[in-house]
Amino acid sequence: MFALGVPTTRAGSVVMSRETQVLRDVFYDGNAKMEPTAVVTRIAKSFLRFGSFEIFKDQDKFTGENKYEKFFEEVVRRTAKLVAKWQTLGFCHGVLNTDNMSTVGDTLDYGPFGFMEHFDPKHICNTSDDRGRYRYEAQPEICKWNCGVLADQLGLVTDRAGLEPALEAFDAVYQDEYMRLMREKLGLSPLHGEEKEDKMLVDTLFHVLAHTGADFICTFRFLSGLDVFDSGDYRERVLNQLVGVSETLAQRKCKLEEGSGGVSDAQFDMIVLLLDENPVRA
Repeated sequence: MFALGVPTTRAGSVVMSRETQVLRDVFYDGNAKMEPTAVVTRIAKSFLRFGSFEIFKDQDKFTGENKYEKFFEEVVRRTAKLVAKWQTLGFCHGVLNTDNMSTVGDTLDYGPFGFMEHFDPKHICNTSDDRGRYRYEAQPEICKWNCGVLADQLGLVTDRAGLEPALEAFDAVYQDEYMRLMREKLGLSPLHGEEKEDKMLVDTLFHVLAHTGADFICTFRFLSGLDVFDSGDYRERVLNQLVGVSETLAQRKCKLEEGSGGVSDAQFDMIVLLLDENPVRA
């Protein structure tokens, strides 16, 4: 067509793979067969089509809505639920700046991330985070703060005040999702009217974890295997199971003493290298 002078799109390249094949019914007669896959790159002055203007369709339930507000509301909701999942798994992102947060609520940019072992609400997985800005306990508030930064930028194209209700809803969405996930982890039924009792139980559990330095993941892993007792002495039997897998104070002290020795040869070499390259920072 091009050679005949007829206006047309053109094929810029064709890339074929003989290793990857697809099932295709070429003539739509029921005789499908495997064929090599291929990708054609086309060239055109524009790919705007008649059908493109069907975007301007008839009015629906979203017509007249402030799409910026709806967009921001969804971003806040997804972000709050995402960080709630992090907190219930002991996940620390490490660098929660605005550039490392996705508008679709996905965990983005795995840098100095980590999962906590011994529970510490002030745990910092990023060694360069000297002030603990992105520590475990601060992650929900940092995510909300980042949503506020996004609201400021959207304020260039819409009324910033109209975004405030969605931003203020962050805490409630986070708390609801966090407690829902914690109830699942602890096997609690979401009974109406027991929200305060459930939260008190969760808070007490994490207080004990922080006080004892228990392993975050292993604690919940063991709780999932506890026997269910119907007899009246179930409290004593459950406690016996818990004590059976817990370290004694003597064992804990021994581990701490073992880990309090001098630096390894590799660590010493790193310190020397740092002193040579940047004495001020060292």
